[in-house]
Amino acid sequence: MLSAAAAADHLFYSAVPQSSFVSDGSAAPPSAAFTPQQIRQAYGINSITLGSLVGDGTGQTIALIDAYDDPDFVDTGAANFAASDLHQFDAQFGLADPPSFVKLNQAGGASLPGVDPSGPSDDDWEGEEALDVEWAHAVAPGASIILVEANSDNFSDLMAAVNTARNLSGVSVVSMSFGWDESYMASLGSNAETTADATFTTPAGHQGVTFVAATGDDGYPGDYPAFSPNVLAAGGTSLYTSSGSYNYETAWSDSGYGASSYETEPGYQASVQSSGAREIADVSFDANPNTGVAIYDSYDFGTSKPWSTIGGTSLATPSWAGLVAIADQLRASQSLGSLDGAS
Repeated sequence: MLSAAAAADHLFYSAVPQSSFVSDGSAAPPSAAFTPQQIRQAYGINSITLGSLVGDGTGQTIALIDAYDDPDFVDTGAANFAASDLHQFDAQFGLADPPSFVKLNQAGGASLPGVDPSGPSDDDWEGEEALDVEWAHAVAPGASIILVEANSDNFSDLMAAVNTARNLSGVSVVSMSFGWDESYMASLGSNAETTADATFTTPAGHQGVTFVAATGDDGYPGDYPAFSPNVLAAGGTSLYTSSGSYNYETAWSDSGYGASSYETEPGYQASVQSSGAREIADVSFDANPNTGVAIYDSYDFGTSKPWSTIGGTSLATPSWAGLVAIADQLRASQSLGSLDGAS
């Protein structure tokens, strides 16, 4: 079972994907794993409407930030899209393919990076990409998706990918299922963290952009960029249902949380805490791998047994990106702008 703590041993100077496997390599979706329909019903996502408008993210574009390339995810316009992991996931659960799915490199070009050099495993970036793509789409099936693949999981490359994503036409939400601990951020310079915060803002002349980041899968303290006051910090719960409907949730013990050592308390938290520091999480979603969801990942597990159960705040992050896309869709229908850090 992958945890961010285990991955940190060899990724300390790189971003840690915030995903956790509980089982891998199944011929069919594990029976204990939540399906898109079950998650949408439990959280009431399938009931989001505004008059006759169904909330599914239509007209919005979600940008997902990951490192390295997953060759089993291809653009919707490609001749082999029907064999891609996203299409197989959609076919299994009766979902329509997204209006558009495109992969770009960290500079916004079409020449993609190589695969994760660690090789296929249950703690590589390809598994993270499968989770991000499939579950952003599961929550907001009407939204277009752009997967921006950084050259590596180094700080500079992933931040370059974020900067590209926020400037892409049509993007209204950016999802970041990774994090660095604040001691690493401090090693980059005394003001590295607060300086980097400027990247998580809407560019001049662009529609509003919301940035969502995983709080981490190793408890206290959480990770950056979730600690940025410009970011929606997505933490995790354990979700329990009864007869397909929401029953109750508890806090997931491994979800990142706590007060930042470097970021001051933002004004929007003044009514809920008085520590003087930025605290996380802001929102939460199912993340415990023992109450996890199904993903299709043929890169790591092959086409004969491609299914796994996965959790982590990496699930909460693209799922909340999907929810933001739905909110922006409904706002657009009322001639309102998309959300951003100041909204």
